[in-house]
Amino acid sequence: MQKTIPYYDRKKKLWRVRLADREKGGLHYTVEEGTLDYVVCEYANGGLYFPFWKGNKVYKNFEAHAHSFEEVLGFLLDDPVTFSITGFEEYYSAQEIALLEAFQKKLLEDINKKIIMVRHGESMANTGLATSDPAGIPLTEKGRSQAEHLAENMTVIPDLIIVSPYLRARQTADPLIKRFPQARVECWPEVREFAYLAPASCRDTTAEESVKAYWQAADPYYIDGDGAESFSQFMRRVDTAIQKLKDEEARNIVVFTHGQFMRALDAEYMDGSFRNLNWRKRMELYRDVEVSRVVAHVEVYFLKM
Repeated sequence: MQKTIPYYDRKKKLWRVRLADREKGGLHYTVEEGTLDYVVCEYANGGLYFPFWKGNKVYKNFEAHAHSFEEVLGFLLDDPVTFSITGFEEYYSAQEIALLEAFQKKLLEDINKKIIMVRHGESMANTGLATSDPAGIPLTEKGRSQAEHLAENMTVIPDLIIVSPYLRARQTADPLIKRFPQARVECWPEVREFAYLAPASCRDTTAEESVKAYWQAADPYYIDGDGAESFSQFMRRVDTAIQKLKDEEARNIVVFTHGQFMRALDAEYMDGSFRNLNWRKRMELYRDVEVSRVVAHVEVYFLKM
C-alpha cells in the first residue's frame, strides 16, 4: 500500500497520514496524527526528523529531535543556552538556520539571568570503588578529561562560578576557572551533595551498600549521625540556594554541583505540585525521580530564573 495523502479527521479534529516504513526487512505501517505541520513533516520526509543537541553535546551523546520546525523553535525557546544544531545542518534549510541563529541570539540577549548547572565529572566512587569520605572523593582520569572538554566547549562567558565544597566538584570547575580568570569564584555549601548518610556509615563501603536501608525507611526527618542531614533539611538547603541565585546580581552563572542536588532543585523550583506535598510524599517522589532520571557526568542543565 502506498503512502496516503494527509487529510483532516473531522471527528478527532486533527490531521492524519498513513506512512509505510521498513522495519527488519518487513513492511510496517504507521499512522501519524497531530497538527498540520507535524503531519506534513512526517509525510514529506518519510519519518525523518529535525535533530539537535541539548544539555551536553560533548559527553552525553544525547540527541534530541522534533517532528516539525515549530517544535524545534519550542525546544530552543525552552533552553537557548545549550541548544545547538551543530553537525545537523543538513536537516535544515538556509532560511531555517538563519532564523534559529537570530532567535537564539535575541533570546540570550533578553534573558536577564543565565544559570548553568553542571554535574561533576566521573569520580572514583562512580566507578564502584569503596570510599571513606564522601566530601573528599576525587575525579578519575576520565572525569578530569570531561572537565577539560567542558571548559573548552563552554559558550557562555561566566561572571560568577559557584562551586560545591566537595572535591570532585572543585576539580571539575578548575579548568573553567583557568579559562575565565576574570570570573568571580565562590564556594557555596548550599549546592553540595545530599549528605543523607554520616561519613562513618559510608566508610569502606560502596554506594549501593550505603543507600539501601536509608531509602527503604523513607523517613524525611531521620538524621543518620554526625555530618549527615535529613531529607527535609536537604530540601530547605535547596530552597536557600534558589533564593541566593535569585538575589545574585551576576547575569551569567555556572554552578558546579551534584546529581541529587540538580534533581532536587529542578523539582523544587520548576514543579509547584511537588512543593505542595507533605514531606514523606516529597521524599518518595524524589526517590522515584532519582531512580528513573540519571544525570550524566558533566551534564549541563539550564535554569531559567
